[in-house]
Order: sequence, then structure tokens, then C-alpha cells
Amino acid sequence: MGSKLSAKHIELTRKVVLKTNQRVSHSGRTPKPDDILDQLSIRSIYLNKSTMMWERKTIRDILARSLGMREEMAKAGKRVDFGSTIAELNDLPEWFVSAHWTDLRLLHEVLANITIKGLKGKGSEIMDKVSAPLIPHYPLLLAADIQFLATGISDRIFSPTKRKPPKANWQSISRKDLEKILDRLQPGTEMEGFCNLFAKGNNSPGMIRLLARAIWLTGMRSGELFNCKVVDNKNGKEVFSFLEPGYFLKDNIAPDQDISIDWLEGFGKTLDGIIESHSGKDGDNGLVLHILTSKTRNSSKLINNETRVQRLVGIGRDDLKTILLTSCIRKGMLSGTQKRVLSNDGSRNLGKASQLVFPDRRDRITFHTLRHAFIDEARKSLPPEEVGTLSGHTSIRTMRGYGGKYSRYSRKRKSSRWFPKPEENALATTKEVWKSKRLRIQKNDLRHEDPWTLPDPDFNELTGFEP
Repeated sequence: MGSKLSAKHIELTRKVVLKTNQRVSHSGRTPKPDDILDQLSIRSIYLNKSTMMWERKTIRDILARSLGMREEMAKAGKRVDFGSTIAELNDLPEWFVSAHWTDLRLLHEVLANITIKGLKGKGSEIMDKVSAPLIPHYPLLLAADIQFLATGISDRIFSPTKRKPPKANWQSISRKDLEKILDRLQPGTEMEGFCNLFAKGNNSPGMIRLLARAIWLTGMRSGELFNCKVVDNKNGKEVFSFLEPGYFLKDNIAPDQDISIDWLEGFGKTLDGIIESHSGKDGDNGLVLHILTSKTRNSSKLINNETRVQRLVGIGRDDLKTILLTSCIRKGMLSGTQKRVLSNDGSRNLGKASQLVFPDRRDRITFHTLRHAFIDEARKSLPPEEVGTLSGHTSIRTMRGYGGKYSRYSRKRKSSRWFPKPEENALATTKEVWKSKRLRIQKNDLRHEDPWTLPDPDFNELTGFEP
């Protein structure tokens, strides 16, 4: 039996037993072998499945070996205690070494029959039971803080084991990679795709190019592409407000179902005129992009992000034309069904092309993947408040779900691509709200403190533990 136990078995067993001793010490009573089961149950809430299976197996193997040695000694007419069968386990608490054989046998039987799902269910019951009496006494604390007070266990203790490698769609996508994918589509320019949309309602390759580049540049959600407009920051008017209402009507844009060359050239000159009239010094063209978010229900009461503003400072001529074309889509008065078909089919075709260009990727590059790429790169080179203001995220936790899990902002790092600038008032509001949230969390979050220095309530009375 002894040869089957590896160093990993011994080390994991020692860790679980010592953590059990630490947790139960909060109650002021002496731990028992049954508490190891409770410890494993609580740990199953935070640890992944493979780690839990290993921990359960190690405890069970240690007990099985000791019980087997006891039976062999009993056949020889000798008696042995539990401590003498685990001589290689050093620095273990006395309550575990001197445990009664009956308690150890019962623990082994439970561990042999309980499943990981059963452990998680038992762990949730324990956490609710011991933390419920504390909630009225600490109304301002987070649920995780109260659970830490009651059990001495928090998600921070297990954070290294919870980390997962970044998903494939969090990998950075450079402009070069994007253009490789777009080159695999059928021929068609952005302007042709835009005209085909109004003339024939086609989701052409040119339209996919237009939407994909617009998302990569601005980080818009696919639904927001149909609700954005470019505004002159000086007078607050839309740059296309001078066009008559019927300018984009089907009869004018494409007689006989064919794109009019004259109209195409005329609209191209209109775009060039807008770009030329807004070519300012230091790249400040005075143009801003107004984006009506598609998630108005999730808008923060403290941060009004229903309409967010991006300043198009320092943008290139071709990129500005892409955003100007995208802002004209809303003038087509597309129905909800048309928008969904345009977005879903375009994203699907983009994904098919990405699989041909990057066959080693686990998933496809879609419109939403390009938003991930925008936020991922922004988090590395822009302060968090600017990233949240540009992307429309009112929560730091939500924003961290986008891009690489371990993307970190560095002041020394220069951005490898162009980013719009956030609107000053919105940025100031975001900074103020996020600062207040950080202070509130730091004030109420006790998980970073030493548990032995925290004010310890009367656990015998509140949790029902018996000394």
C-alpha cells in the first residue's frame, strides 16, 4: 500500500488537512475527521473538477492505506493507532493524527461514494448555513466577505487554480491579419457594398468589408453599426444633414436595379468634400462619432452610456471614409429583420473566410471577435477608464471579460494602432464613478486582511457550532 502513495498524494493531503484546521479554528472548537469532508465540499465551489478529483482521491488513498495496515496488524494480534501508519506526514495537527478509527472509516466510506456534484451541493449548503446568521450584522459587506468571516475561505485563496488560458477569440487581431481574411472574400469595395445594400438589399462582400473594418476601428457592437452617426463637434450637426431625405432612396440610387455610375461618383465626391473640409491641424478634424448602444437596459444609472461619443482625432483618410459610410447605413431605415440578417450572415461569411486563412484557430473570427480585439489592444495601451468609455462598459469587471484575461495597461507601451479619443465629460464621469467604487470595495472587502486580526464574532452563537 505504501508504494502507491506518491509525493503529490502526501503534499495534497497535508494541504487539505491544514486548511481544515485553519477553517474550523474560526469556530473555536477542535476539528474532527468529518470536517475534512466539509473542507473538500467548500473547496469544490472554487476549484476545478480535475483538482477536486485529485484531492478527494489523495485523502481516500491515505485512509485506505492506513485502514489496510490496521487490518493486517489486527490479524497478527497487534493493535496500531492511526498516527503510526502515517509517519511520512509531518507537521500535521494532533486532532488528525490521533483520530479514532471509526471516524476515519466513516470518512473513507463517504469519500468513496460521494460525487463531485454531491460535494458542490454540500459545499453550497454549508456556506449558506454559516453565513446567513452574519448577514444582519454586516449589511454593508459583500457576500464573499461574509463567507470569508464565517469560514476563513474566499475566492482569492483559490484564484491561481481558477485561472484559465485565454480563449482563441481573445488573441490580438492586427490590421494585417484582418486584411488577409477580407482578401479571401469575393471582389467588392466598401462603396460597392454600401450601394448594393440600398439598391438590391444584398449582403455583398463589400458590405462585410465595411462592417468588419468599422468594428475593428471603433469597437462597436454589431447592432450599433446601424445606430451611429458622425457629427461636427463645432456646431453639433450631423455631417450628412445637408442631404435631402430622399437621397438614399432606391429609385435615386439605382435606376433599373443597377448602381448608377453618376450617383456613385457624386457620392464619392461628397465624402471627399467632407473629409477635406474637416482636415484640421494636429489631426483634429473636429468630427465625433455618436454611438447609440444596443444595451440601453444595462446602462448604468451613474454613467449615462446610452449614447457614447468617440472623437475621431488623428484618423487616416481611408479609415475616416469607412466610418462615414457606416454612419450612412442608418439612413436606409432598415427593419429589425434586415439588420439581423445583415449582421448574422456577414459575421458567418467572415468566419468562414477566417478559417481558410487561419485554420489553426479553435474558433472563427466574427464581428464580435473584432470587438474583443479592439478592447484587448486598448487595455494594453490606454487607461482603464478610457477603455470603458470607448467600449460602453460601466463596470470594470465586465470590461475585463473582454480581451486577454491578463492584459495589463502600461504607460510605457505605445499603441500599435489608431484609437479614437473618448469624450471629455464622459471620461471624467467614468473616472469619478470608478474611483468611488474602488474606495467602497477597499473599505468593505476584508479578504485581503489576515483572518486572525479581524473582529471575530461569536461563532458559537451565530453559526450553531458546538464547542
